[in-house]
Order: sequence, then structure tokens, then C-alpha cells
Amino acid sequence: MNVNEENKKKIREVVVQCLDNMIAPWDLTDDTQLISDLHFDSIIYISFIVMIEDQFNITIPNEGLSIVNFTTYGEMENMILSVIEAVNEPLKETEPAS
Repeated sequence: MNVNEENKKKIREVVVQCLDNMIAPWDLTDDTQLISDLHFDSIIYISFIVMIEDQFNITIPNEGLSIVNFTTYGEMENMILSVIEAVNEPLKETEPAS
């Protein structure tokens, strides 16, 4: 499993945890609607963001802090993956060549 797949798996696990295991990770698709399918509200979303920030040691930018910026699980996941990638990019640049 590559790093991106591992990160996707961790994000799904956090969603499942935020929803008190009311959904299985494999039921989450890119098209899953955050509000109508998962019943995400602002409290669940903020809890989710805090858990993601702790899990990945990242800070979600302000535009990612509001659920109204995302309709689907895929949109939210892509935003998180891009933040993780941006945080880890400087690490790749400083790693010594093999």
C-alpha cells in the first residue's frame, strides 16, 4: 500500500469514528454526500477536522474549516490529501539522495 492509499484509509477511519461506527469505511465513496448521506453537521465536521489535524500533524487552512465548502466525501478527502502532501513536500526536498 502506498502512502496516498494509507492516508485515504486513515481519513476513512476518522470519518467512521466521528460517526460512531454508523457507516463502514468501504461504504464511503467519492460521491457520498456529507450532509444528506453522512448527516455531517458543523459539530461533527469540526470534531473530524481536529482529529485529522492530530492524526496527520497538520493544520487545515481556513477555507477547509467550513463544511459548506464541501458537498461530497471525495471533495473533503482531496482537500485533506493536498494539505498532507503540501506539508510533506519540504521533507522530500531535504532528504539526502540515495
